[in-house]
Amino acid sequence: MDLVLGSSHGAHADSMFIATANSVRRWDLRRGCSVGKLHGNHQAPVMVLAAGLQQLTDEESTDHDDANCLTVVTGSKDHYIKVFRVPPDASGLLTPSIELEPPHYDGISALALHPQGLLFSASRDGAIKKWRLCPAQGRQELITSQAHKDWILGMSLTTDGSILVSGCRGGTLKLWRVEDCAFLGEVQTAHDGAINAIRIQKDRIFTASRQVVYYLYICSFFFRYCK
Repeated sequence: MDLVLGSSHGAHADSMFIATANSVRRWDLRRGCSVGKLHGNHQAPVMVLAAGLQQLTDEESTDHDDANCLTVVTGSKDHYIKVFRVPPDASGLLTPSIELEPPHYDGISALALHPQGLLFSASRDGAIKKWRLCPAQGRQELITSQAHKDWILGMSLTTDGSILVSGCRGGTLKLWRVEDCAFLGEVQTAHDGAINAIRIQKDRIFTASRQVVYYLYICSFFFRYCK
């Protein structure tokens, strides 16, 4: 099971999405009740979620309301990723606007949304994929096969959106340039065990392991150390 909040501000600030089985429930936090369901016909449980507002160019946007839609992405154990566009007043059953292909070779284990219409996905197959999301379709732009030697369990983007940080079951953190997915560096023993989650806030990287211990890195030092 996974859960994400809709947005830190705006019309989606009171929304929360919770994955249960092969679908996702949308909750209104003000009213404390479920107001809708996202169903993408996944053939296995939804393992990870990502949600955020994305800026679309005039060429990418097909409707003047696109800018108000929240992008919600589901990653499943069935290897597939589905993308939903959720309007602020949406209720009831919503179906995906995009199904990303080709799929990964194993279950989806991490997702990271970039505000400029990009998505990064990671899998137990050790690969990281970069996708370009348009309202009607998704396009795989790059794939980094064997980005890690073990399951990739967490990913996060730096505040300026220029660097992707990934962490795996073996405890290694790696840095990638968003533009071309070029490898920038790594810390091989960031944790003794699996890195289950990564979050970046301003100049700090927070990582979580099974021992419920949080490590803190100052990004400027971390980047110098990796290089």
